[in-house]
Amino acid sequence: MFFSKQDLFDSIVLIRPLLILFVCIAHLPGVNGYHSDFDQFDKIDTLFSIYIKDYLARGAVPILTVISGYLAFYSFSRRSYLDFVYGKVKRLLIPFVVWNALVFVILWVVYKALGVSIRSIEDVGSLTDIFYKWFGFNLNLPINAPTYFVRDLFVIMLAVPVFKYICRNKIIFALFMIGYARTIWGPSLLVYQGEEFSSHLLFRRDMVLFFALGYFYAMHGFSIPKVSGYSSTVSIVLLMSLGLLVSVYLSGLNPSGEDYIVIRFLFSSLFVLCAPVFLSVLLKTKNSWIGRILIFISPYSFTLFLSHMLASYVFLFFTSRVLNWRVNETFPIFEIIVYIVFYVFAVVVSAILILNAWRFLMAKKDLFRFSNKSVTSP
Repeated sequence: MFFSKQDLFDSIVLIRPLLILFVCIAHLPGVNGYHSDFDQFDKIDTLFSIYIKDYLARGAVPILTVISGYLAFYSFSRRSYLDFVYGKVKRLLIPFVVWNALVFVILWVVYKALGVSIRSIEDVGSLTDIFYKWFGFNLNLPINAPTYFVRDLFVIMLAVPVFKYICRNKIIFALFMIGYARTIWGPSLLVYQGEEFSSHLLFRRDMVLFFALGYFYAMHGFSIPKVSGYSSTVSIVLLMSLGLLVSVYLSGLNPSGEDYIVIRFLFSSLFVLCAPVFLSVLLKTKNSWIGRILIFISPYSFTLFLSHMLASYVFLFFTSRVLNWRVNETFPIFEIIVYIVFYVFAVVVSAILILNAWRFLMAKKDLFRFSNKSVTSP
């Protein structure tokens, strides 16, 4: 059996908030990944933070990128290029700029008013420094680090006519995928060289491949198979078991950032291959309490993505300074799990409050505008 288009879009509604929750967990404050000195590759109980942060959570962005490419095909096929870009400016670029400005201002005020040491703010000495941190130039990561995905996705969207051409022919597509994948093992082709700085145009180079894959699937109307319960169970068990091996490898060899990029690309590709498994499992939960929770959170997904880093600062301050609960990777696994649950709850509630507050303000603004028109109308 295969997914109908409606089933597929229902599954996307379910998987989107779950993937973004894993992105949030990847930025869990206070708990370090494989760079920590605590983990020992021959002691499984010390590998939990690596398993969660450096393996499981890292499978979210590739699947989100494939979904973005898939949906971009339908969006671009219904409008002109300028209309398409205009829509992405409103939905991607403006939120990226606004949220990075917001985070920068809040951190700067905290740094100046409270004297709290904030490394990303301390070295700001000019408007140029602010601009670089705002957009992530030089460092490749903006001040609101997770939003690199939004920035990079916007850059990729600008090239959607190129993807349309590449994906039209299966041979050209295959050659492009093979050729571009080779750059993951070598110097990036997407580098801007300026007078004052040199910066990769994309923080995650593999996003191009995953976006192209989603666009290709949508363009050719390939059916996505529904995976049986037995096959889903076997696939998930194998994927989880592989995660243990990856965690042992990361702990034992402690690879450099460039080496980790290659490793991450390999297991991220496996997560993408298993996407039909995740979609099949989640579709079955549509009418369960799990499905209802995910459907409820889904409209807040983008706000959750944009705001969770700021919420994590507040969460870390509250748990460490107010509750004196300073959880790190050396804590027992059960306590780390409890910490993760509270963290996820906190960032989700924050996103819900932020979006509803924004909607309330916009409703008040529209009501005020309507009232003024009513009063001043002849």
